[in-house]
Amino acid sequence: MTGYLFTAIWPVTTASLKLPALQLVAEQDLLHMLAEQDLLLCGEPQWTLAGDRLSCVAPARRRNPWDVPAERAAKAYVVDLVPDPQLVLDLDAA
Repeated sequence: MTGYLFTAIWPVTTASLKLPALQLVAEQDLLHMLAEQDLLLCGEPQWTLAGDRLSCVAPARRRNPWDVPAERAAKAYVVDLVPDPQLVLDLDAA
């Protein structure tokens, strides 16, 4: 089975938040982005906070038809594995 390293980068708009708080908010985005790409997380994501950027590299694999209900699998599609570069986390709203 072929695996992927899914990479996502978020701009940090609230300097007072530390890695655990930023990670908590970004984890939900990560799972949503993986689902949009029809991928499953298959290992521990590696989080890095560098300046005003939070990055994540997560091992992932394509969903198999038996991973999801048939009605969801029938609607599966494949798109580019690059997350939207315009994604902006507004941590003040969280």
